[in-house]
Amino acid sequence: MGANTRIGVGLVILLVLAARVWEWKQNKVRVVDGQRIKITARINQIPAENYGKQQIMILGIRIDVPSEIKVDYGDRINVVGTIEERVTTSGSVYLNLNDQTFRKIENGSVWGRYLVTIRQKTFYNLRRWLGGDEGELAAGIVVGGSGEMSREGRDNFRRTGVSHIVAASGYNVLVVAGVILTMAVATVGRKAAMWFVVVGAVVYMFLAGMSAAVVRAGGMGILAMIGLMSGRKGDGYWLLGISSCGMIMINPAYVEDIGFQLSVAATVGVLWAGGSRVILNEVKDPEGSGSFAKLKMTILEDFKITMAAIVMTTPLILHHFGNLSVAAPVVNLLVISFVPLVMGVVGVASMVGFVLPVLGQIISWLAWPMLKYMTIVVSWFGSQSWSSWEVGKIGWAWVAGYYLVLAVCIKYWRWRR
Repeated sequence: MGANTRIGVGLVILLVLAARVWEWKQNKVRVVDGQRIKITARINQIPAENYGKQQIMILGIRIDVPSEIKVDYGDRINVVGTIEERVTTSGSVYLNLNDQTFRKIENGSVWGRYLVTIRQKTFYNLRRWLGGDEGELAAGIVVGGSGEMSREGRDNFRRTGVSHIVAASGYNVLVVAGVILTMAVATVGRKAAMWFVVVGAVVYMFLAGMSAAVVRAGGMGILAMIGLMSGRKGDGYWLLGISSCGMIMINPAYVEDIGFQLSVAATVGVLWAGGSRVILNEVKDPEGSGSFAKLKMTILEDFKITMAAIVMTTPLILHHFGNLSVAAPVVNLLVISFVPLVMGVVGVASMVGFVLPVLGQIISWLAWPMLKYMTIVVSWFGSQSWSSWEVGKIGWAWVAGYYLVLAVCIKYWRWRR
């Protein structure tokens, strides 16, 4: 496809997308603080667990599920309650439903309930086997979520800019795809391995709660595998664009989802820094095949990709939260390399633990030193007064200006090479 054709197709897609978002905004139900509303809907994300209580998001409204009722992915519910505006510790405003009457009127699919059971069992085992914030971190890395991590621990992860580690994200999907691809290629060959990656990505998307970031990354990964199966290496930017546009066409509410915005921006940064070459194993060995040279190149690649993601997400973080993590580059560099190792060990422990709980627990202990190291690093940097600056929120005009200047720099400055 030529450059002009791509530009034309891109403009058509953007126009269709803009029309879809405009239609959604015109028909969007608007609620205000104190309003009494009734919601009848199907749950399209796996319910979050917060200190033993389930929470769901419907139409951008957080709903606490009564303790005597258990809901699963795909269930249809009917809720009547009063809207209340609440403010998080970071200053973000969200809507909560109070004084509610909650009814489950229809069960979801058997597969949905089965996957929820696996997710809950994984959380339970890891919390029991590893304990403390280390257990919560392990569960967050594997299936996402930090519901029962200590408040101090959550604040430290936020202040140091590594909250994405405990929230299943696109990075986790790529790690899962990479592990499955490596194992499958060694056993069934490259062509058949692609199908294993596609199936594995879909299953992990459900286990991780079907969040915007996970769905976007899973969709992008599946498109990439389809491209490879057809004998062509996908263009990362186009795959990102297609998967993101597809999600917005299906559910336009994603345009206002903070996690979705940050995930897309971070992925653009990874692609810009050459992360796709790492994923596709196209990075050449450095001169001198010694282990030190390889280690040095790995650290430099990790740092480069981390900095690119931070540069791309900074304006969105300032817009939504008004907080700038000064320690993020260093902390990410120190802990991010351990995430695939922890994910692999804990993933194997969880699977073995379903059949042989004692053996699963023993395997999980292999990850504890790495988890402890990560929590120590995050805790130390998070406790420093300089690690995070409250600079105030910026408007969308400043965000647009930032990206415009950045685009010009990327396009024309020689140092980018």
